[in-house]
Amino acid sequence: MIAMFPQFSARLSLALAVFVSSAALARAQCGEVWNTGWTNYTVGPSDITASENIEVADDFDFTGSISRLIVNGHGPFCCGTNVVDGVYVRFYEWTASGPGALQSEVFVAGTDPHLVVLPLPQTLDVTLPTPFTSTGKHFVSVQVDFESSGYWYWWTGDATPQLSPACIRDVTSGAAWSVYTDPFGFVNPRDVSFELFGDALGGAICYDWSESPTPRPDIEHTILRDLDVVGIDDVWAVGDQQRVTNGTYETIPVAMHYDGTQWSVAPTPAPSMCTGCAQTWFEAVEAVSSNDVWAAGTQKITTPQNPYLGQQVMIQHWDGTSWTVVANTPTTVGATGAIIYDIEVIAADEIWFFGEWLAPAQTALAMRWDGSTFQILPTPYFSSSGHSLVAASALASNDIWAVGGAGDGADPAAFSYILHWDGSVWSHMPGPLVGSMQTLRDVVALAPDDVWLCGEAWSPGAIDAMFQHWDGSTWSNVAVPGGGAALFANGPDDLWSVGGTVAHFDGTSWSLATGLECIPGVSLGAIDGLGGELWAAGRQASAGLVPLVARYQQTGASPVSYFCAPKTSTQGCTPVLTSEGCACDLASTTKSFTVRASNLGGHKSGLFFYGTHGPQQQAFQGGELCVVLPLKRLHVQNSGGTTGQCDGSIAIDFNQVIAGGTDPLLQFGAQVAVQAWIRDPADPFKSTLTSARLFTVSP
Repeated sequence: MIAMFPQFSARLSLALAVFVSSAALARAQCGEVWNTGWTNYTVGPSDITASENIEVADDFDFTGSISRLIVNGHGPFCCGTNVVDGVYVRFYEWTASGPGALQSEVFVAGTDPHLVVLPLPQTLDVTLPTPFTSTGKHFVSVQVDFESSGYWYWWTGDATPQLSPACIRDVTSGAAWSVYTDPFGFVNPRDVSFELFGDALGGAICYDWSESPTPRPDIEHTILRDLDVVGIDDVWAVGDQQRVTNGTYETIPVAMHYDGTQWSVAPTPAPSMCTGCAQTWFEAVEAVSSNDVWAAGTQKITTPQNPYLGQQVMIQHWDGTSWTVVANTPTTVGATGAIIYDIEVIAADEIWFFGEWLAPAQTALAMRWDGSTFQILPTPYFSSSGHSLVAASALASNDIWAVGGAGDGADPAAFSYILHWDGSVWSHMPGPLVGSMQTLRDVVALAPDDVWLCGEAWSPGAIDAMFQHWDGSTWSNVAVPGGGAALFANGPDDLWSVGGTVAHFDGTSWSLATGLECIPGVSLGAIDGLGGELWAAGRQASAGLVPLVARYQQTGASPVSYFCAPKTSTQGCTPVLTSEGCACDLASTTKSFTVRASNLGGHKSGLFFYGTHGPQQQAFQGGELCVVLPLKRLHVQNSGGTTGQCDGSIAIDFNQVIAGGTDPLLQFGAQVAVQAWIRDPADPFKSTLTSARLFTVSP
């Protein structure tokens, strides 16, 4: 289930395009649709502060649906805290003389996970809550809205503009759009630097695989390294984040939990012996039950045997309420650098931990918890480069497979490091060496004569995914077109591997899957599943390295259209309506289609309403009514959050509504429009309205 993301100081982290379910190929081809390049010049500013309101725009030419923008800029150059309230994205009609009529305006709050912005800020990564339907040439503008002070300048694109040069206007003075001229009289002849991601088929697409938005504890560097699916409403993901303490970068652990509706960060201890020197993180998580979850990795501490700072294994435990550090874990003597990479639960009183040990040689760690004590079992040692185990899979207490590589973080090895436990001893069971060196990343055992492993093979000028299969007597190489970092099996004819890409085995052959192309720099290092659903965790590279969780629901997918404009509340909260999953006409409720209204006022009453007679855009109570009558209302919810803030949300699993059977019109093929209403006592109509979603119930 687990595969490491190497720490940058010692190991390699791949950043390749990811592909998911091949069923999505016929429905959409989402990816980068416009890129103006980058050069070391600026146009701007393009920001809103207490003293200015200046907007920069540039044009593009694309027909289809635009869902994401990556915009390259830099700043601020001013004083204060430079707090970013959010980002405005506007699309304008194209004219030869510059932006024409405003066609769409979206504000993405600084607290919204759909906005990633570096602390400076520099690069902006904006996922539009409502994709823009592009019909050819348009202008797009991006403005950073600061709380008070700050500046954000847009970098320029390549030397020759693809259409027109970027233009600028002073909104406060009401000036017209014009080509930017800097204070020295230089007229900018270039585009500004931005990338657009979208789908040429038009409309937002409900893929089998989709991103499940997570919090971003550190928006410059947070990586999820493992996850475990306990239940459909109980999923854990762990990893690490960086923080700056007294001008020094520290690494601390991060744990996130999915409750069936959304992800949240669960506080975890971060052991450290001095200010600014924490080097503590998680590599693995595995649950016995909902209130018996184990996570492990490494921590930089001193011990009585080693009075100097060094890395020792770290194990933490979740009891259903909080994470705590497990006391009395073994420590190395005479050397440091110990780490745990994987956990394999056989029973509550038989839990294995695998990683790297020093005694003082760099030996592979295989440590067993019997419910009260830890016991380290000897592992084969035969190379001066050391050994490590990074993944394991158990069929029984006396039938466990484990794989890894050399020491120092599973470095590539000129040997095959595959071990088997027979209940008494760990034995070396090598397979063929692929390339000049290799690192084995994961293993999954389906039966004594059906075991798969994956990893990476190193050869001059190339690093390739590698797979091998055990038939009960020998290991053999298997050609697989992608994956290579982690494995998960629903059975012998349903095997998945993730990495820079996603690959699937149907019992006969391997093939690439597709679906997450609108996410830049995807790298997945862990995969797990339950009840036909799969979850994968890792990171994406946009404005820094940020966490990524992808979810696969094996359902027929239907297009989800986005329409209408949200109504901003009297306290300045602009609702954001999103959806996740696919709407299915199923008696089973194990798959979800969650519609969520977020960025709501704290502690407000709200509800969803829907209709099956089509969409509309009718002026209503200062906003737009998007559902054709008659409509049906769902139950009233409280938005939670903080009174006076825009941190409230409500959500509904529409598949639960469908499965409830109370509306006979919610059947396969039904077209459903859904919108949310939120109470706003200060509004003349006492209401706020979201935008709307239009979807078709799938089989």
